[in-house]
Amino acid sequence: MRLAVLLLLIIVSSANAQNIKVPEFESELVEPIYVDKELVGTPSEYRIKTFFYNKDSAKLILSPLVSNYYLENGKVLAMEVTKGERPFKFYQLDSEGRLLEYSESSTDSNTPRIVFEYDDIRLSASETVYRRNQSIHSKTVIRYNPQLKIIAREEYSGKTKLDRFWKYEYNGNQDLMSDQYYDSPSSSNPMSANSQPSDFTRYTYEYNGNKRKSKRFAYQNEVLKSRRLYEYYPDSSVTTTTFYQFNGVPNEQHITIEKDSLRIEVSGFLNQFDTTKFRSRFMEVYLEGDLIEYERRTLSGTYVDRFATFYEMDEIGNWIKKITYSNGVVIKQEERTILY
Repeated sequence: MRLAVLLLLIIVSSANAQNIKVPEFESELVEPIYVDKELVGTPSEYRIKTFFYNKDSAKLILSPLVSNYYLENGKVLAMEVTKGERPFKFYQLDSEGRLLEYSESSTDSNTPRIVFEYDDIRLSASETVYRRNQSIHSKTVIRYNPQLKIIAREEYSGKTKLDRFWKYEYNGNQDLMSDQYYDSPSSSNPMSANSQPSDFTRYTYEYNGNKRKSKRFAYQNEVLKSRRLYEYYPDSSVTTTTFYQFNGVPNEQHITIEKDSLRIEVSGFLNQFDTTKFRSRFMEVYLEGDLIEYERRTLSGTYVDRFATFYEMDEIGNWIKKITYSNGVVIKQEERTILY
């Protein structure tokens, strides 16, 4: 009986392990591509042409760059950017929507190819940057725990020379407890107990009766860096983060409001002479991760800049035109042709 239970646990654990997929590698070297996850129907491909406002001519000018998306079973598996109808950039994705490879046809780039690998068993993801002669320029590895929280980030010159290293630790609630950075750790093992980080940030938390976070404090080298407050409502949540200077005076505040697929982010820089007031504020509104509205205000509350995006839809319900206004003027227009 005990053997049967043990075998069952092994099978269940193996099945759970197979279902775990590490997240897409968030590259600092590759501009992320827009992938519409709300497409209706089963299109096989779509193309996006973009027009930008030209101040000199006071007209919308067609960009030479065109984005071509190729789908299979409703999922984007490749995206090619053409320039003057010639291949310029190429993105390849896996069935989970994760970027597998990025390449450029331009001869100006010394590192025209980047390959991404995902190990869902060992819970790691990597980015390898290749030079034009196919030698490895650099490599970055990210490691996760079973809850898919990042526990380490390793940056290498070439394939093996470790240049920089980050280590992350979590509490039982899987909330980040420490962020440790090691600069040029090649001469020592950063995972050893004797190694000392170049920079260290620790986090403390307070929880409410429902064991949800109510407050988070971040200390950088034992100096208060930020304080975050969490508020929960039946249909939304609000987080307010205040950032402090080393003298303990607050200088910046961020507020994030989330409701279903809608996210509103408000950032404000505090007046150094009166920290109860903002000297400037910024608001960004996202829908399904797509920025649809932005505004910036001065201390007096007047608009300095504001833009908003509006959509035109086809008969199925997919957008075919996206128009962005800035202070009442069309500054960008995207036209999408969809093949079903």
